[in-house]
Amino acid sequence: SAPLLPFDPALEASLVGAGESLLSAGYTLGLAFLPLSGLSCTGVRTYWGAGAATLKFSLYDKDGTRVKTKTQAVTGPGLVEVTFDAAQALTAGQAYRAAVYCATTSTGAYQGNLPTGAAPTGVVRNGTVAVFDACYTNGDSNPSTSSGWLYLYAVSPILVQA
Repeated sequence: SAPLLPFDPALEASLVGAGESLLSAGYTLGLAFLPLSGLSCTGVRTYWGAGAATLKFSLYDKDGTRVKTKTQAVTGPGLVEVTFDAAQALTAGQAYRAAVYCATTSTGAYQGNLPTGAAPTGVVRNGTVAVFDACYTNGDSNPSTSSGWLYLYAVSPILVQA
């Protein structure tokens, strides 16, 4: 079956080994997306490029309310996936943000190590999902500030057909 995300920053970062850290500790990094059909979010994945830490994964709705969250301890670099205790049904046409936060260790962004044309410059869509922004905020809250695709954050929702 076709992948549900037209662009998956966490998986892409794991392929290029994106350990380039551009923000200090205490930032929430996210990916803004819009389901175009009936989907559920079962969790969030990230490529973690740093050492041991406790990561907090969240899903925010269009109003910036955290609707799902789960923490995961990691021991070092690699692709990290968490599954929420229950899937979150998503409303087609409403924006969501998948996010990861770490209070103690710098979170990573990647940009300079991607080949030309590998990163989006605007909305990326398929028939199921539109991915429209990499976003961030200082602190453990809704990552509502746009990076304008200048920096890509290695975080992605894990989506399934509802």
